[in-house]
Amino acid sequence: MEALRSFCDDEHLNLTNFKIFLFDSFEGLPEKKGIEDDNAKWSGGQFAHTIDEIKRVIRKHRMNPDSGNFRFVKGFYEQILTPDLRERLSQTPPDIVTMDADYYSSTKTVLEWLLPILPSGSLFYFDNIWDFDGSPNRGELKAISEFNKKGRGVLTPFEIVPTLPHQCYIYSPE
Repeated sequence: MEALRSFCDDEHLNLTNFKIFLFDSFEGLPEKKGIEDDNAKWSGGQFAHTIDEIKRVIRKHRMNPDSGNFRFVKGFYEQILTPDLRERLSQTPPDIVTMDADYYSSTKTVLEWLLPILPSGSLFYFDNIWDFDGSPNRGELKAISEFNKKGRGVLTPFEIVPTLPHQCYIYSPE
């Protein structure tokens, strides 16, 4: 939110022209679907926050979560990421995607759902990329690797902040 505000200030853009979609179960993590999701630090239901709690955080960043800028989409990804929703979002595809999906299965679901509408140069930020101790066989790293191997596009590491290497990726169609 602060990055968007700063960008708008620097470029003299109106913040209200940007749409922010928040996809979350608001029930915490789903149950693990396999070994690729298994992280001893996490369990189903962990990290649950209500929409009101998230709205308070947004207000702390001097934004109005009840404005037309924000849309809260409640549910687990497998339930809410429908073809109909993708079609509606395809008119204004995402330029920036912040992934807080935690698990391999969740990350894979989101990447596959977004692929048909991703514009070249979309920026992805993955916040839990190292939470499986850098294992390429688990978590977000595995989902990114599989996404790249399918040959329909590639997520390439993109360093924005030197202290956060390889958490940001740029999408490029092949």
